[in-house]
Amino acid sequence: MTNNKGGARISGRSMAVIFLALCIVFSLLGLGGAKLGSLRADVMSLYEGGEGSILDDLTRHNENAYNIITVAKRVLGADHEAVTDAEAAYKAMNGAATPAARYAADQELDAAITALITTLNASNLPQKTASLVSSEKSAMDSRDMIISHSDYNARVTEYANVVSSFPANIIALARGLGAPEYYR
Repeated sequence: MTNNKGGARISGRSMAVIFLALCIVFSLLGLGGAKLGSLRADVMSLYEGGEGSILDDLTRHNENAYNIITVAKRVLGADHEAVTDAEAAYKAMNGAATPAARYAADQELDAAITALITTLNASNLPQKTASLVSSEKSAMDSRDMIISHSDYNARVTEYANVVSSFPANIIALARGLGAPEYYR
């Protein structure tokens, strides 16, 4: 075989080396990338994988917050500062897009709901309404506890350790499989 540029022959040995190099690159990027992709998908399923995931628990948590805000609007009025603060935190929570942003928004929402409940309790709520608010807040706290026991962050750390070593770091970079963001 001749090379068009210099007219030199490419030997069978050179072709074998090129073929071997291509096989290595394919196995690293193709097969190794698939394995890393699968590992990353397993980690992300803890965050966004449906029932029992962090996002599922946050959705239910937000429903409880919405219910408390709805009661507060009826009792205190929609223009009350504690209500508007809680509504703003609720909207920020629903607008957060990344794990870290959702965590920060969740902290703000929890603080705003706690302040709202303090204001509600000071307004001498009827027992039935106070019980409803207390039940919704307990459900929120329960979701927060479930999320805090998720091993998502530990699995992100494990994945980050895998993709920080050679050759996984090159594969992750080439395939766009960086470590997911922590929920904290």
